[in-house]
Amino acid sequence: MGLSRSRFYDLFQVCTGRSPRAYLDMLCVESAISKLSTGRTRIADVSAELGFSAQSNFTRFFLNQVGIPPSAYRRAASRPEAEPDSDPTPEPRS
Repeated sequence: MGLSRSRFYDLFQVCTGRSPRAYLDMLCVESAISKLSTGRTRIADVSAELGFSAQSNFTRFFLNQVGIPPSAYRRAASRPEAEPDSDPTPEPRS
């Protein structure tokens, strides 16, 4: 027995608290944050790994979701003077 598109959407939102698109965006942001926080992978390579056709599209997406561009996030995440208990990971915008 299959689900209609609208029924799937409704059930998904009830179960996750997010629309399917918002959920995929959240997973993408989490992956981007992980890749930007660890290692020295170029932002263009992170963008390509996440399926963006251009780095500018990724930058616009990340800025819209997180509130700062990926380059600024990477700088903030790699600061050695950051307090050990502080988390440079902002909550993604809804």
